[in-house]
Amino acid sequence: GDGVRDNEDGAPLDPDDTVDTDGDRVGDANDEDDDNDGLRDVDEVSLGTDPKNADTDGDGVQDSLDAFPLDPLENRDTDGDGVGDNADLDDDNDGLSDLDEISLGTSAIFTDTDGDGVIDSLDKFPFQAYEWADADNDGLGDNMDKDDDNDGLKDIDEPRYNTDPLNPDTDGDGVTDGDEVKLGMDPTDRDTDGDGVWDRVDAFPLDPRESVNSDGTGVGDNADPDDDNDGLSDRDEKEFGTDPLNSDTDGDGLSDAAEIEIGTNPLEYDSDGDGLDDEFEVAVGSDPLNADSDNDGINDRNEWVNKTFVATPTFRVNETAQSGVKFNGRSVANAIQTGNTETIIKAPTINNADTRPKAQLEYWVNGELTPNGNYKLPWYIPFSKVKVEVKANVNGKLIPVREREVWMFNPWWGAVIGGIATWWIIAGRLPRKEAPKKKVVVAATKKRGRGRPPKKK
Repeated sequence: GDGVRDNEDGAPLDPDDTVDTDGDRVGDANDEDDDNDGLRDVDEVSLGTDPKNADTDGDGVQDSLDAFPLDPLENRDTDGDGVGDNADLDDDNDGLSDLDEISLGTSAIFTDTDGDGVIDSLDKFPFQAYEWADADNDGLGDNMDKDDDNDGLKDIDEPRYNTDPLNPDTDGDGVTDGDEVKLGMDPTDRDTDGDGVWDRVDAFPLDPRESVNSDGTGVGDNADPDDDNDGLSDRDEKEFGTDPLNSDTDGDGLSDAAEIEIGTNPLEYDSDGDGLDDEFEVAVGSDPLNADSDNDGINDRNEWVNKTFVATPTFRVNETAQSGVKFNGRSVANAIQTGNTETIIKAPTINNADTRPKAQLEYWVNGELTPNGNYKLPWYIPFSKVKVEVKANVNGKLIPVREREVWMFNPWWGAVIGGIATWWIIAGRLPRKEAPKKKVVVAATKKRGRGRPPKKK
């Protein structure tokens, strides 16, 4: 008796209600959830959704399951950060973008793909539930790795030395725990011998009396009478004012002892002030104590620049591939001797014996003095690299001046190879006689048939 025909009445048995939106046979007036979307009508009013429409934004997801029921472009928020998955670059908020997860093959909606309790971005092995860390980055998980920090000490041995199995250098002194144990040092103490110098920079980490070995001789500076091994004792260096920790105080290329020996100033790289450093003058034959070595009124440097400097003996090396020898960065040209394959390398002597100790340049090849500066490879060696040294003999004392490694080629082998090559070329151009062609005779078969010659009449 509500005035609505039963077939049109949503609640034909309820005179007070005629609408049943969700068809659950409970009229909307008495139904707490008119659209049956899982949200009460009063909640929908509060949320702003339509209590008579199960999918307010029409995106195919009912309001109670839609994280964004008023946004047709979003319906899910996996990580609950308030940004829908369609707009969120990292749906599960595990520290890896969705694109990276697709590339890696991990799940974009589960923070821990392999379920080992470590989120994918922190898991070195996101597909192995039994591995997640790799302390030494060697590709082997820590659970399987016997030496997690790759310091040379096995994990089972690290407790014995109180070291950290995940830190290759427990005391942070720059030396790995394994190396410290091998060398007898304490891997938990940066200064094993307690001399105030960290083990990494201590040349004698087990000797509290020594920490520096300036000349690398194996004898500590405190016990070594010549710390820089330049031939002058530390006591003498103090007297001359040179640096006992620097074998070449003035940096001119000559050791302090050599300069004292030949009379130059070990505190001045250019003793005579002519613009040429002392070592260079010794190498090219001018007087490092006389700005005008030949007393012709022209400064040595100007003579060298203008190529008027005269050098004496020659150093013959049996090789033709070398374009020149360099003295202190300056090239000295070679000259090919007429009718000979020897390369003559111009090398001067020290020629002012009147004013300084007598000195003569000597030439050494592979550690042996060469007579008259001549050296040739044995006939059975086609080529070889040799060490060429120039030394100044000052009153019987050898002072290194320059050394260099050069390739030498044996001209005898060059002639042999050239002859073989010439023969090969000539032989390749000689006309060759062609072998006569053999006549092929085909015998006729007696049987006739397809593909066979016809029978004679």
